Amino acid sequence: KQLPKSIKDELNTHMKNGNKIIVGDAPGIDRQVQNYLKKNNYSNVEIYGPGKKVRYNANKKWKTNPIDAPEFEEGSKEWLAKKDIAMTKVADIGLAVVLDEGAKATRKNVERLIEQNKDVKVYELSKNGKKFDKWN
Repeated sequence: KQLPKSIKDELNTHMKNGNKIIVGDAPGIDRQVQNYLKKNNYSNVEIYGPGKKVRYNANKKWKTNPIDAPEFEEGSKEWLAKKDIAMTKVADIGLAVVLDEGAKATRKNVERLIEQNKDVKVYELSKNGKKFDKWN
């Protein structure tokens, strides 16, 4: 339940360069990234979440971007995808963390970024339940 050193190093590089970091509001890796950024007092952060307000924001000073999709049932994959689509549109590059070969939504976000000719790093956190730690 702790960010691997490789991901921290990547975030540290972006913080050092003053890059805006866009992150989601989901439990898991999004929350861990937010907590790490807050711990490092990094302010150039925007949080995206589905619905009328973001579900998690570690630092109330960060800008939030709730992406409501009332045309879809709350909690549906289409409803959640609206937030992902918005994030990939505004991102310059992407960092995807894949756990156990990845969720369909994460794979779709990587595809969106590539279709927009944006660089994306994919980090595999584990594979088939075994400890696995590498960049692709």
